[in-house]
Amino acid sequence: MLRVVRVFVLAFLVIPSATSQSPEELSNEPFVLLPPGIPGPAFPQGPDLWEALADREHGEAADLLGAMDLSTLPGPSVGDHAFVLAWSLIRSDRADEAIPLMSRLDKATGVPADYLALTRAEIQLAMGEPVRAAGTLAAITEDSLLHARSSLVRAKSLRDAGRTRDAYEAYEAIAARPDPSEGSHVALFALAKKKGLSNPNALPFLRRLWAHYPLTSEGKKAKTQLEQQSVRFTQDEKLHRGRSLMRASAWRTIIRFLEPIKGGLAAPTPTNCELAYILGRAYFKKNEVTKAAALLGPVGRRCNSATPDLGPKMLYLAGKSSERKKEWARASTHYLAIPKLYPDHSYADDGYALGGIAANEAGQAEQALNAWTEQVDRYPTGDNAGEAFWRLAWGAYQNDDTPGAIAWAERTLRELPIEVDPEHYRAAGYWAARWRLFPDRSNPRQLTSDSRAREQGLEGLQQVMQAHPTSYYGIQAASRLEELAPNRVARFRRAPRNTQPRAWKVRESFSKSPHIQAGIALSRLGLRQEALSEFRQSPHQELLHSEAAFLAKIRWAGGDSIGAHDALRKFLTRMPPEGFQSSDVDAFLRQAYPQRFYEEV
Repeated sequence: MLRVVRVFVLAFLVIPSATSQSPEELSNEPFVLLPPGIPGPAFPQGPDLWEALADREHGEAADLLGAMDLSTLPGPSVGDHAFVLAWSLIRSDRADEAIPLMSRLDKATGVPADYLALTRAEIQLAMGEPVRAAGTLAAITEDSLLHARSSLVRAKSLRDAGRTRDAYEAYEAIAARPDPSEGSHVALFALAKKKGLSNPNALPFLRRLWAHYPLTSEGKKAKTQLEQQSVRFTQDEKLHRGRSLMRASAWRTIIRFLEPIKGGLAAPTPTNCELAYILGRAYFKKNEVTKAAALLGPVGRRCNSATPDLGPKMLYLAGKSSERKKEWARASTHYLAIPKLYPDHSYADDGYALGGIAANEAGQAEQALNAWTEQVDRYPTGDNAGEAFWRLAWGAYQNDDTPGAIAWAERTLRELPIEVDPEHYRAAGYWAARWRLFPDRSNPRQLTSDSRAREQGLEGLQQVMQAHPTSYYGIQAASRLEELAPNRVARFRRAPRNTQPRAWKVRESFSKSPHIQAGIALSRLGLRQEALSEFRQSPHQELLHSEAAFLAKIRWAGGDSIGAHDALRKFLTRMPPEGFQSSDVDAFLRQAYPQRFYEEV
């Protein structure tokens, strides 16, 4: 009889595939060397200030900055301090208090030009100089992250200057962008007010506010006005509103909005199916899992032609909802419907993996093994193939089939790319070797008497130790070898290499990217969230390991040590260090695994 396989494994994660290669292999671009030493904060910043700036608690940050003794600041940092203080005052609706800082902004040397221009203009507007403010804002180009805000400030400047026509032309330019766009809600409401809120000509602006900006004050005012006029909305407008609320994680608002029209979503049109998904996801997020499963299970099945991308997500959430109620057999049915109905979707292998786990929990061991076997046969390089390979191997071992377990582990090494699932790949090498050395499940400490199997097992451990020296399984393999064949470990010990590189090797285009440079400057100023926005805007989304380490050091120096550490750990799930071929790999690992709190531990 098959035993039900119960194992504790790594958290079930969807890990995107990546290519772990050296920088030279990934790019034909020229490279430059960036110094390993990162300049510290632009001026002294304590932990309270770091936290206030990072959390965008602008009023608190302004108070802390205002209380600083300027006589203790190095000369060049006085202007940078004035900028951050003005930035915080303006965003806490205290722009008048920033007026005395205008002259000190001339001394700011570490502030990106567009951030400095916006701050100057907002102070000029507070000074009652709208024309001057409008001229200052002309320096902010469309590729700047501040362009939307600067456009709104410019429109207000023109209106305050009495140039009404120019102001509304500016609002029209803002509103002409696709929805949703930053700042458009202000422009749309200004244009609606110009027409007159009860005027039919204002309806297009109000309807856009209702659909795309529902949680803004302007969107709420538009909703009130439209309700007074008993306006009926199209299905597309309802869909846009639902998407907007979902982006804002306004789950309770979604339920209040869509639950009354749930009965009208039966027809499997793309719009109806997506609205049902939004409502079902809201149920799930609010832990109303009975409603979620009852809605998403049937919709995910009947919408397979209407929404081939959302259908698998509906069935996935239906499965998760059933899981929460411990209805394992029903969860398995939802999961296994994914590869059946959507075999080409990226969730197909997830369906097999999770369907097998749920079947296993329901006591259906044979169905579970069949699901995992079909998964690795059809999707051997899928992002969850490692989970299935491991469960098949462990299941064979638990059923006293050690040769079968070894065969599954070795198949993992042949078919699963390490970049897809580094942990299960390394685990396969380690366990294949260990099972050769200790094949008897009933007596797992008994070393095999088969000399050939023993040699193969020792060789396997040695390969894991050499290929993955910084990993958990590499260390486990070395520890096991110390017990069984210490001479094999001694032969491959190496002297510690320098963990502090002379410089980080990065692409020249990376080092010269305006967004990377702006992010570095903002990080030094303590504007951590703004810096991350700039980094995300960079065209270099696929980073080399040296670039990832460099940005982590920037974040660390800017006070974001936890975020920096987390970013590198996530990077390593996609780009395992086995593929790093440059000389600074040890320095990268030192950055990814810092010895912080060493004394406390």
